[in-house]
Amino acid sequence: MRKVTGTCISVAALWTALLFVGAVTVPVYSGSSTMGTSDGQWTTTTSATLFQQNGVWVFVLLSVPAVAVLLAAWLLAIEPRHRWARWAAWGPVGLVGVLTVLGILTIGIFLLPVDVLLGIAVLTATLDRTSSQPPPPWPPTTTSER
Repeated sequence: MRKVTGTCISVAALWTALLFVGAVTVPVYSGSSTMGTSDGQWTTTTSATLFQQNGVWVFVLLSVPAVAVLLAAWLLAIEPRHRWARWAAWGPVGLVGVLTVLGILTIGIFLLPVDVLLGIAVLTATLDRTSSQPPPPWPPTTTSER
């Protein structure tokens, strides 16, 4: 893999790991309630993380981009020996892209960097392999001799 491809895969993996950490530690939901009593008004504010609000399903959802990053990295690693792997690596990019679009109003915006980084990694690997092909000989040689 080229340097750009490896860097994009590494950053996508790091971003995916940070998504797991953020789902447990960063409060994304907040609310407040105000109560009036004879002594005055009391305002209570609350906050919750993605995990506290939605439970274990958050980890199931976040495992999809994590598996996609691992699958794309593996496919790009075996790509020099298997020509089909170059095209199959677009599958995880599409999967994360669909998940990003479906969840764009909630968690999808946080998945967008993973999809962009995977797309750049696969694109640079594809362009690198096609540009490293030797050009055909010029002038064209004929197979029959006179």
